[in-house]
Amino acid sequence: MKEEEVSFFSEGERISAILRLPEGSPPGSWPAIVQGPGWLGLKDAK
Repeated sequence: MKEEEVSFFSEGERISAILRLPEGSPPGSWPAIVQGPGWLGLKDAK
């Protein structure tokens, strides 16, 4: 699986994320899942 750290802006706030893509060519397009943060609001929280 390929991983890439990405960021974008939403309503003036910078959002950081990890984009994970399966290996190989997509069958047209890959389905997507957006997972929100835990109760701390941090992507690195465990």
